[in-house]
Amino acid sequence: RLYFEAFGYLVKKLGWAWRGRSRRPAADGANALLNYGYAFLERDVRVAMAGAGLDARNGFLHSNNARKDSLVYDLMEKYRADITERFNLKLMHLRILTEDELVSTNEGWRISDEARKKYCERYEAYMEEPTKEHDGKSRRALLRESVKTFADRLGDVLLEAS
Repeated sequence: RLYFEAFGYLVKKLGWAWRGRSRRPAADGANALLNYGYAFLERDVRVAMAGAGLDARNGFLHSNNARKDSLVYDLMEKYRADITERFNLKLMHLRILTEDELVSTNEGWRISDEARKKYCERYEAYMEEPTKEHDGKSRRALLRESVKTFADRLGDVLLEAS
């Protein structure tokens, strides 16, 4: 709750509306961007997990049930701030996307087709861009490496326990 209060403060400073964190339907354009960004992050985590041989259904933090792949959401937590929230704030700050490019409907806020195209292009560039804080690795490479390390360590723990 406190995290999203602070995030909302930043969003408002950038001139966007913020009505608190809302998932579906998105209560404002900033939440629509977050929801969209989390779908991209989920995809990247799923790909990294598949490459590392992890079973998405068995999580630690999120409940394990037949309706969701808990481990995907567990692993996403590590990257939400650095990837999704940071990226969305960058789009807002640089005015790459504006609230005018999002649409309010009876079912909540949505991203226009043109904004979706910009988001996709910019997201891919952001994920592949070498970063100074990660020794020149891209965010995507770092994510995949981190998930692989997690899988290896989990395998070691399971071997020790058996």
